[in-house]
Amino acid sequence: MTDATMLPGAATRPRRTERTKSRGFAGSMAFSALRAGGLIAVAIVIGLALLQVVDNGGGGGKGGGTVAAGTTTTTTTAAGGTTTTAPGGTTTTAKGATTTTKALKPPAEVQVVVLNASGIAGNAAAVSSKLTPLGYKALTPGNATGTTGTTVYFKPGYDGEATALAASLATPLKSAPGASPIVGAPKPIPVPAPAGWSAGTGVQNANLIVVVGAK
Repeated sequence: MTDATMLPGAATRPRRTERTKSRGFAGSMAFSALRAGGLIAVAIVIGLALLQVVDNGGGGGKGGGTVAAGTTTTTTTAAGGTTTTAPGGTTTTAKGATTTTKALKPPAEVQVVVLNASGIAGNAAAVSSKLTPLGYKALTPGNATGTTGTTVYFKPGYDGEATALAASLATPLKSAPGASPIVGAPKPIPVPAPAGWSAGTGVQNANLIVVVGAK
């Protein structure tokens, strides 16, 4: 068969093939574009979710949180210690050491003996007589080897009470002629007690001892 005798339409078959290829290429491009757009949308959603998580968790690191009244909070420090705040008191722990705030015993539960070391007769009795109105249980006063400066001594566990008594003695000491005001911070009662401290059993029974010294 010659070219002149070819059936009508035979020459147009290659054109249909070209058109089919063009349509297939365009469809592939469109599918790729849709897939890329979908991936971008998913990435945007994930990014927004991560930003929301970071935003919600970021406030605590700046210490800007609010603790409701009456709750207990515990914060761990870089040094390994903790600080616990609770209603009515605070306990702080750092590197194994614990400091706890405790209530002081009322004066009625604290026994005090006053020793005269001022060298002026009657000073111990004068100061001791002022303790009962303050609520303390005053034991029979005695004497001590002469010294200068007035000092408050305490048994173990009564350091806070000794500090409170020292503050209360400011006025009573003024009524003792030649007596010195409190000098320095309260000290533990020496063990054994100095031989010059004489007050019968008062020195052994007292929770606090006030040695009134001369100016």
